[in-house]
Amino acid sequence: MAAATLRSVLRRSNLLPLFETRRLRDLLFFSSSVDAAAAVGGTMSPDPHFMVEYLENSCGFSPSEAAKFSKPLAHLRSTEKPDAVLNFMRSQGIDGAGIRKVISSRPKFLCYNVETNLAPKFQFLLDLGLSKSDIVYAIQNNNAILSLNIHRSFVPKLEMWERLMGSREHVLSCFKKTTWFFSHSVEKRIHPNLKFLTDECGIPEERVSMIVKSYPHFIAQKPESLRALIARADELGIPRHSQSFIWLLRSLHRASKTTVEANGELLRSFGWSEAEFLSAVKQSPNLLSLSPESLRRKMEFLINEVGYVPSFIADHCHLLQYSLEKRIIPRFRVLEMLKTKGLWTERGKFVYFVKLSNTKFMDKIVLPYKEKVPELLDIMRVAVLHQPPALATEVQSSERIIPFVSYGSNVVLEFVRSSPTEMILDLRNFWILCKLILNGGLNGIGKTSCCVDQDYHWFGTHPFLLHLRWCHFACRLNGLPRIKT
Repeated sequence: MAAATLRSVLRRSNLLPLFETRRLRDLLFFSSSVDAAAAVGGTMSPDPHFMVEYLENSCGFSPSEAAKFSKPLAHLRSTEKPDAVLNFMRSQGIDGAGIRKVISSRPKFLCYNVETNLAPKFQFLLDLGLSKSDIVYAIQNNNAILSLNIHRSFVPKLEMWERLMGSREHVLSCFKKTTWFFSHSVEKRIHPNLKFLTDECGIPEERVSMIVKSYPHFIAQKPESLRALIARADELGIPRHSQSFIWLLRSLHRASKTTVEANGELLRSFGWSEAEFLSAVKQSPNLLSLSPESLRRKMEFLINEVGYVPSFIADHCHLLQYSLEKRIIPRFRVLEMLKTKGLWTERGKFVYFVKLSNTKFMDKIVLPYKEKVPELLDIMRVAVLHQPPALATEVQSSERIIPFVSYGSNVVLEFVRSSPTEMILDLRNFWILCKLILNGGLNGIGKTSCCVDQDYHWFGTHPFLLHLRWCHFACRLNGLPRIKT
């Protein structure tokens, strides 16, 4: 037991690396007859590497995890570098869970030099215009960023993405959403793919940039995968010089060959000819990436409920790109309700009203009749909340946030005013209504405050305080007295 005690003391003082295990055993051979017998018999199991205990105590790993992640760190003789790395990560805002996520995927990060490696990379990302929270998010979701060299990797990749996307702002915006952004090789993927598309396929670079801005994965795929994609697109007979060809490539990249074939068979089963199918694909290449079940339900609704014939849908195939629950069904029901009430006398094709933006549809169709037909707001609320009608009355989760930015502040206010008071006061539901305001940007006051009827409201960060402030605000909108706290 004396040997174990001395080892523990040496670990804590970082002196253990100065002693070799064999010499340490010799030194302690006569300290205990029990230890001596165990050493001679060879039954004493070796002590685990000191980094096992370190990973448990400093990072919060379980014993089994610590034993696993300590193996690449067996060469360490002190905790000097790991201490510096952990302190630096914590100073940058990476919490315990984030640190464990980073270290578990690449334990050797604990061997990095903070001054010459980590700190310059963090500063480089800050200088680009990223916030600390952006950097922390990126590293937690793609810690390979920390292994990149600034001048050999970061800068060339940044310049290439700026060239394709047109601005650094767009690159950084995508980087925040797509953490793999700087991971793929420019020499092995980006350059070869761009050269193939422009030189061999004859697609202008500006057209390639259009798809890269919205779907950067496309240009970062393996070159052999891109060539196979081109071959699949050629089979559909759309010329490479056509503007829709590049969007066809994106659609094929997002959908498996099985899905594409299933969608083709499905549309033909509704009576589409081969010519109608190819014409529709040329108009709306995204049809191929829809799920067959979603496509089937849209076709059935447009035929059985709206009354369109398959050939008409083929000529107006953009209808199939819209969401059935969020747009097609709600708008059809709104128009049908207005017709039954005798309030809609204008002649207009449903296909036109489906294409209208959310704001225009609300301003032109819903809001003018909200007093006479209040049910219209209920129909649209269901659509905006992204729920099928059967779930309209169920409790909303904090993950279903209302995307009211596209609706404008006036529409936001209409929805808030018509929201049930019990929903406003329910702590489980208030997140949706609160996000409605925060994302809606009412009166341009900001993300954490808004001003209605000269009454300024600030939303704190603690959930309960945020809830109370929201209740005050929502009650004000609904003409109710303030809640007493």
